[in-house]
Amino acid sequence: MPVNGLLTIQDVSKRLNVPVETLRRWRRARQGPHSFQLGGQLRSRAGSIERSSQDQGQEEAASA
Repeated sequence: MPVNGLLTIQDVSKRLNVPVETLRRWRRARQGPHSFQLGGQLRSRAGSIERSSQDQGQEEAASA
C-alpha cells in the first residue's frame, strides 16, 4: 500500500510483475522506473512507474 504516493520496491515488483532483484539490477544500470533512498529503503513514485511502463511499451513497439 503506497504511503504519500510512494511505493516500496516490493510494491513496484508486484505492479510490474518483475522480481525485486530485476528492479535492483535496473537501478544499478540506470534503467527502468526512477527510485530513490528514503529512510534506508528504496522508494518510487507511482507516476514514475506508470511513465516507465509506457516508455517500455513504446520501445517494444518501435523495435517490432
